[in-house]
Amino acid sequence: MKKFLRNLFLFLCLVIFLSCRNPFSPPSKKGIYYLPSDSPEQVIENLRLAYNLRDIEAYKKCLHKDSFKFYFDYSDEEIGEILESRWGIDSMIWGWSEEVLSTEVLFSNVEWINLFLLKEYSFYVDSEHWVGIYWYDLDIEPSPVSGVVEGRARFTLKKENSNWFIIKWEDFVISGGY
Repeated sequence: MKKFLRNLFLFLCLVIFLSCRNPFSPPSKKGIYYLPSDSPEQVIENLRLAYNLRDIEAYKKCLHKDSFKFYFDYSDEEIGEILESRWGIDSMIWGWSEEVLSTEVLFSNVEWINLFLLKEYSFYVDSEHWVGIYWYDLDIEPSPVSGVVEGRARFTLKKENSNWFIIKWEDFVISGGY
């Protein structure tokens, strides 16, 4: 009888424990998936996750607020025309505010994003600066562009108070439309 009651008690504890977690509901995106920003590679992984989860708060944490710059591909003449005609932007470089605003608009207007990053190579410039070259595929549904955008990105990260932040993102589109 004691064995039966003990097993029943353990069974009930197990049922109660498992009922607190819904296996069909993914965990909240607020911090649970993200790695500490104590290495450049982890910041890049957090950037990829933030894009795929459309999590603007996590995305902002990857970028250095005071010195971040995004550089569009100067060889892509079409992007300059699109930036000017669609959004009134006449610069091929923008800072943290423009990047966050445009990404927030993107995240809120699409149902699904898949950003795939593959590191080609990386190196430390010194103990506080790192450069990584990545191949990327960006697939968005519904797509504001025609097809999957493929390219290369050069990320420059800076270490500040033991955390790494992206200070420069240079984009080189290989294929895909606008």
